[in-house]
Amino acid sequence: MSALIDRIRPEQTRSRILFDCGAIGLGSLFIALMAQLSVPLWFTPVPITLQTFAIMLLAAILGKKQALLAVACYLVEGACGLPVFASFTGGIAKLMGPTGGYLLAFLPAVYVTATLLEKGARKNIFTLMATFTLATLILFACGASQLAYFVGISNAFFMGVYPFLPGAVIKIVALTFMVRSVK
Repeated sequence: MSALIDRIRPEQTRSRILFDCGAIGLGSLFIALMAQLSVPLWFTPVPITLQTFAIMLLAAILGKKQALLAVACYLVEGACGLPVFASFTGGIAKLMGPTGGYLLAFLPAVYVTATLLEKGARKNIFTLMATFTLATLILFACGASQLAYFVGISNAFFMGVYPFLPGAVIKIVALTFMVRSVK
């Protein structure tokens, strides 16, 4: 099954290009807005945000190519210093710092999510939930790996995975029902 946006994408080449550029730009903006809905935690440099929710939703709506481009634009904007990361921060140091692994994991997470959705993961609730769970595991693995460089392996799980599990479950369930409900 194709991306949800394919249902409204124009047929003409010129219109399609403008439409895709707009969708990519809006996708990048959506991630930046969801990054600002953040809750810092006193014991970890990793804040609670809705970025992970945003990227997986974009993978379902835009499809692989446009979602990857939206995420890439977002990361480039942040690397260039635009205040698009959590708490209106930006700069290459964020990508190289304790939370950079989570940000850089957006690309493989979106790729896997969109690929599995295109291969039919939307067909039933269990494969859809498994798809979002796999993307979440990719985010945790990459994020905690880079965080471990700064705080050690055992601390990385306590600071970068365990506190975020309840929120991850809520996001997975919400995404599953949102994407499943769109026919």
